Amino acid sequence: MSRDLNRSRVRRRHPADNFAPAELTDPFDRAIFFLGALTQVWTILEGLIDRWVDDIHRNGGTRIQETLPASLDRALDYLTAALRIGLVSPDRAAEAERLISELHSTKNFRHDFVHGLGDFSAPKFAVELSKVRGGSRITMRSTYSPDQRRRHYKRTLQLAHDLAAFVYPVSKEEFLEQQRQLSMR
Repeated sequence: MSRDLNRSRVRRRHPADNFAPAELTDPFDRAIFFLGALTQVWTILEGLIDRWVDDIHRNGGTRIQETLPASLDRALDYLTAALRIGLVSPDRAAEAERLISELHSTKNFRHDFVHGLGDFSAPKFAVELSKVRGGSRITMRSTYSPDQRRRHYKRTLQLAHDLAAFVYPVSKEEFLEQQRQLSMR
């Protein structure tokens, strides 16, 4: 009689299990891996946002403000203003509006994980943010199930792809040719 060895070693799945390599068995290590992956995607997203803002600023965006915005919230407000005054071509306005809306809704998830203190031993990731406001400490607690984390991460990754296609609207062939030309310099 054969026995399925995988079923005999049942262990409780951890929320980070879907994001880290199998050799990372410690829950804390897996959580740190997830935080790193999320941070890397946001590094790309913020670079793309900076590029978009810079393009608008060089093409009439000084009417919105003289200097480039220095924070994510200000950059998103700047992009919204650029849409409002027509600095984004009408044929791209709907997509620009969708991207800005997605960035607004996705940034809170990223903020909770990057700036919060996580309880990585819980069945759900519990994230606590503690801030001092008006002389008092305020603590907020958010929990994310493995499915919620997976959905948020995939959504963030898709947003990076969509934003890259919007900011760099070239075909794959054009992109590869540009890279080839740059490498010959």
